[in-house]
Amino acid sequence: MRSMSAATLGWGIWWSALAWHRGYPGTPPPWVAIYTATCCLAGVGMFYAFFTLRAKRSWVIMATFAWVANLGLFIVPWVLHEDLIAFLASRSQ
Repeated sequence: MRSMSAATLGWGIWWSALAWHRGYPGTPPPWVAIYTATCCLAGVGMFYAFFTLRAKRSWVIMATFAWVANLGLFIVPWVLHEDLIAFLASRSQ
């Protein structure tokens, strides 16, 4: 539960930043702060997801969802940064 709460909060920050950019196209959101906050939340979520693993198969399946949600928070900023900035810049003009 804590792992998915961290993932939900991190993804909420991402979507809030995109809504900010949509609402105020002239002022970009502080991307470094957003990346830092989401990566910290992803780290906490991965930590909790790792320690929720049990020996039973159902626990592994449930923890996998938390791993994927938090792993996405780690990967998205670093993989999509240039494409995201270019896309948002083209949409604001």
